[in-house]
Amino acid sequence: MGKNVVQILTNCSRKLGLGIGDLGLAKLDSCMMLMSLGFEPANLVCVLIWRLVFGNFDLHTTRQAKRGMHLLPTPYSLLPTPYSLLPTPQAEHACSSYTNAMHMITIILAMGLLLHDAFVGMDMGPVGNNAAYALAVMILPKALLVLLYHRLCQQALKRPSKKKLKRLDRVGAALRLLLLACYGMDLAAGCLTWLRVTVGDWILLDEALLLTPTIVTQLLFWRVYYPVDRKLREAMAFNAIDNDEPVAPIWTRRQYLLAQIRHSLLIPGVPLLILLAWTETLNMTPDAYLTLPNGYDLQTPLSLLGTAIVFLFTPVMIRVLWDTQALPASPMRSRLLQLCKQYRVGVREILHWKTFGGMANGAVIGFVGPLRYILLTDVLLARMTPGCVEAVMAHEIAHVKKKHMFWMIAGAGAMLVIYELLFGVMIWYAGSKLVDWVDASEDLQSTIDSASLVISLLMAVIAWLLSFGWLSRRMERQADSFAVAHMAKTHGHERIEPEDAYAMIQALEEVAALNHVRPEKKSWRHGSIRWRQDYLKTLVTRCPNQLPIDRLMRGLCILIVLGVLLSSWLLMGGIDRIENYLTPATPVKVYII
Repeated sequence: MGKNVVQILTNCSRKLGLGIGDLGLAKLDSCMMLMSLGFEPANLVCVLIWRLVFGNFDLHTTRQAKRGMHLLPTPYSLLPTPYSLLPTPQAEHACSSYTNAMHMITIILAMGLLLHDAFVGMDMGPVGNNAAYALAVMILPKALLVLLYHRLCQQALKRPSKKKLKRLDRVGAALRLLLLACYGMDLAAGCLTWLRVTVGDWILLDEALLLTPTIVTQLLFWRVYYPVDRKLREAMAFNAIDNDEPVAPIWTRRQYLLAQIRHSLLIPGVPLLILLAWTETLNMTPDAYLTLPNGYDLQTPLSLLGTAIVFLFTPVMIRVLWDTQALPASPMRSRLLQLCKQYRVGVREILHWKTFGGMANGAVIGFVGPLRYILLTDVLLARMTPGCVEAVMAHEIAHVKKKHMFWMIAGAGAMLVIYELLFGVMIWYAGSKLVDWVDASEDLQSTIDSASLVISLLMAVIAWLLSFGWLSRRMERQADSFAVAHMAKTHGHERIEPEDAYAMIQALEEVAALNHVRPEKKSWRHGSIRWRQDYLKTLVTRCPNQLPIDRLMRGLCILIVLGVLLSSWLLMGGIDRIENYLTPATPVKVYII
């Protein structure tokens, strides 16, 4: 097939009086190389003929070229415009948007099951025992979402433009929210209860059947989006060729779907499913097996033990589920391992994370050294300078050295308990006063109680999201500052010099550029690149061992400890004392005759 492409191009070039060397593809020896990277033959012929005719140009400023564009013999409707028209910065963002969102969506799916069991249980919903009604609720709305998204993807492919790609990205995010709303409707309508009545309450079976329509819908979203993803990746590949940069292979549909499943669904899906199975097993175990002779209930300790074991071995699951391999022996690997040894951070392995050129990033996973991995993506290793890679590695080491994962989990758990219980009591108390004031009937009182529950949960979720995001961004800032301090110590500076801060600033700049993310774009957990860079500039002339963010984090750790103590007190009866204080028992009047 590659020889046929070369023959077609040679014949065209002869008729046009041009040479095959006019393609400007000096980095690649032949079109056979492009074929080996996964380019569609028809797309390759079309684009390279266009380059033979017009050369390398900017279509945004050439009206004649835009008019001549429609004269091209496009092999099919998927390629109506040359790749130069495709907005490459938006392309990479669109390629990775689903992966970034699906982690949170997967967590929300699991939380929905837990909330259903906690507040609804086996109560029959509107669907009752009507199988046709239940299946219609579970399938039809999601099928409409798939058809709508397929239509939008086809429109974006007919005539690609930055406006259409942005709209597709926004609509895709909205459809994911609608998919979650459909899942919530499944739970509210009683579909889970109907499944348990129909097939039995087996461990994970009824939950898996309920989740199947939602998961299949997301798979179909990826399936219909693949042609857009492929087009964008080919555009980025040609752009990399023109800039004399490495070219990542174009994955097939099977590789694309498999990568999305592995990176977006299985993590954190597998650990969450194990936790759900463990929780359901404990709930189905007879109380006699979970109670000691002295009456002590073992269900809570066993639940916590299972959660700890799952979190402990999650890095091993990621190592197996994600497409990773040990970083080959090289001076870079030796330097990175020396960095871990320098800061006494134990790691089992430094992994090369294969993303098919889709992401430039680093990550650290694991609580203990024997089960801890540091991951560096293929783009980061191939495109960033050694100094920037070392700065990124120091940033990841800081997360371990400063125990950010431990403090993040402790803080998130404490905030969740405190906000949920305190907001619940506050809204419940306000609702009870409202009931007394309006002298509500029994039905109105039930409605007020339900509304109070929803409002308290909503307020708790909003407060938790704001607090957790703020805490996470400060941890990222501390990791950035640690990297700057490391560079200062490496250079032998007693005070942070501009070149020390520049190393991390440049690393952040390259991460933003390689991921095609605007530096000003805000991030809930990390903050914007520009916000992080501006802070690092303020560290110049400061002592590496006395940074302001370190003092702030020490204070936050103290607050987290206090929050854990407060949440423990609330769970062990403190919330009942608050309720009794707010609603004291009315003394019984005794009349003496």
